[in-house]
Amino acid sequence: MTHFIKEQAMATSPKQVSITLEVGQEILVGKFRNSRAKITKIEVASSGDVVLKTTKGERNALTFKLVPEEFEGGRKNPADKYR
Repeated sequence: MTHFIKEQAMATSPKQVSITLEVGQEILVGKFRNSRAKITKIEVASSGDVVLKTTKGERNALTFKLVPEEFEGGRKNPADKYR
């Protein structure tokens, strides 16, 4: 039963992903995606992977989280929820 579910999930996965990234944009990196880093350069590696050079080191594309413009409730900082 589990094997069928995995095959079905793979069949519905997207074939193409489109993302807009800019040099100078802030992203969240790190183990828990909670450290802010700025993109300094965008390159394509010899293997064809997109590599982002950031202030915290190199990152492969899609191994980060975008910083939201505003958090829920119109707050600029998620910690404002507790203030």
